[in-house]
Amino acid sequence: MLRIREFSPTDVRRVRSISQKALRERYSRDFFLRIYEWWRGGFIVAEMSGVLVGVLAATRTTATSARILILVVREDIRSRGIGTALLGHFLSRIANEAFTSVDLEVRKSNLRARGFYQRFGFVAIDVIPGFYTDGEDAVKMTRVF
Repeated sequence: MLRIREFSPTDVRRVRSISQKALRERYSRDFFLRIYEWWRGGFIVAEMSGVLVGVLAATRTTATSARILILVVREDIRSRGIGTALLGHFLSRIANEAFTSVDLEVRKSNLRARGFYQRFGFVAIDVIPGFYTDGEDAVKMTRVF
């Protein structure tokens, strides 16, 4: 059974582990704790049988807009609806709080992720050259409510 809940600082080691195994970018323990301090409601995790399996971390950019910084699911259990549950939960929450838009960046080469976000109503609005530490471009996507 999948459970979505708010991040707790006691999750930081497991969150870092998932992100380091699945993403090319490397984030420090303090990075995750700062996100938590910025906006606790924008940092959620997914658990299956008490095991952390996914993370969505976002920041509030204005009173009515947000930016998703990280959405990652453990690689060995992808395609089971965990990312869908995390993103759906987050979008529902911010829509209920009268947010008007949410942005994110995704690797230009990550066609699977781009398609995933498009299914949730995100549209590509820009390309950001050299956005990632390895020099890859990002596609900036947005969703308006």
